[in-house]
Amino acid sequence: METCVTSIKRLGLQVSSVLVISAGSAHSQLTTGIIERRPNYDVFIPPAAGASYVDPVFGSTIRRVPNALSMPDNASGGNLPWIEPEYASVTPYNNDNSRFILVHQSYFGLNDGAGFYLRDLPLEMNSSSEPRWSRKDNATLH
Repeated sequence: METCVTSIKRLGLQVSSVLVISAGSAHSQLTTGIIERRPNYDVFIPPAAGASYVDPVFGSTIRRVPNALSMPDNASGGNLPWIEPEYASVTPYNNDNSRFILVHQSYFGLNDGAGFYLRDLPLEMNSSSEPRWSRKDNATLH
């Protein structure tokens, strides 16, 4: 895991951004001395789940993982309003990066290392149970 930190001073304010990249990913960095304008996300249409696009500002390839709004909420019905990693300091990946888990509002979904949704984990394994990958077995969550 590599962390890149970029800091920019402008108008007396310190602006920092942190980019965390997992092993095997391409690395990119843009150093211009100015604050880069983000694309207009109000009109941005992300690709389908599993597809990739290139960030127009930084040139990084971004793969979209599951699309929450199109996935069923298997705990409460309807569709999921959001999917996210459990907590920033806990890795969602197993030891060889072949699987990772994401919180589907209150329960966990299992994804392969490329970001494709595989299945829901048992509902008993919810956000309160704080599952962690085994350090010895890449297929076991505790």
